[in-house]
Amino acid sequence: MDKPNENKIKNLHPLIRKEITQIVKECDEALIGGAKVRITQWLIFFRNLLHFERSFIWKGERKIKASWRNLQNLPKDKDGYVIFTQ
Repeated sequence: MDKPNENKIKNLHPLIRKEITQIVKECDEALIGGAKVRITQWLIFFRNLLHFERSFIWKGERKIKASWRNLQNLPKDKDGYVIFTQ
């Protein structure tokens, strides 16, 4: 991976850095003829994507505020998706 990509990945949210690094490496390995993947845009603030139809979600028997912080602490299935209850 080249230096510009490394610098941009450093600015990503910690929860997605490792995954993005792996994606870029896999793409670089799959490309032939010296082509490489270059990250040209990225998300500086993960919370900018926050959009929920509901302001509260259920966690067991209680409602909690729908936020990225709360979502990352909810239980996940084997593929890493949040398991919602109720």
